[in-house]
Amino acid sequence: MADGKSTNYGLGWAVGNYKGLNFASHGGAWSGCKSYGILFPTEQLYVVMLSNTNSPTFVPFCSSIALRMAGKQSSTPSKIKPDNKTLQEYVGTYSITSPEFDFKPMLRQITLNKDTLFSQLIDDEDEKIPLVYTDKDFFSIKTSAKKFQFIRDKKGKIISIEVFNEPVQYGPRQTNIKTDKQLPTK
Repeated sequence: MADGKSTNYGLGWAVGNYKGLNFASHGGAWSGCKSYGILFPTEQLYVVMLSNTNSPTFVPFCSSIALRMAGKQSSTPSKIKPDNKTLQEYVGTYSITSPEFDFKPMLRQITLNKDTLFSQLIDDEDEKIPLVYTDKDFFSIKTSAKKFQFIRDKKGKIISIEVFNEPVQYGPRQTNIKTDKQLPTK
């Protein structure tokens, strides 16, 4: 890209490195069917899966199997959950900076209900999506490859979120800057 960031994408293939493992992947869908392939050239391993479903969990499921075959593990939920005081640190309104949203400023709202964080795009009809705790400052969405890495400043205060897909990221990571805007009420 013009700013020097990698898009991780070329000629229909996503390329990258996950935990020291180079890969290239490609998927497609048509009329209720999906396909996905992921190549690990140094391991001489190419895993292809076909399905007659439009399930949003298809690609994360395929990636997880391929990573296991290549001797790596994708992120899994932690058995230890942070307390509500810690979870409250993540709550707030975040301004999304991403090339895909340049035409319209977007905000992400992180809320806490009982012991679960939720993500929702503001001014969008998207539902509140529960976030699953994986590791310190790291959350995922159970039904997708989307990950949320909360970033702290030198004093330990949450200042932003990097949103990305794991293991395959198309384009640069999306940065969400924490703002002082009040959470809207409905």
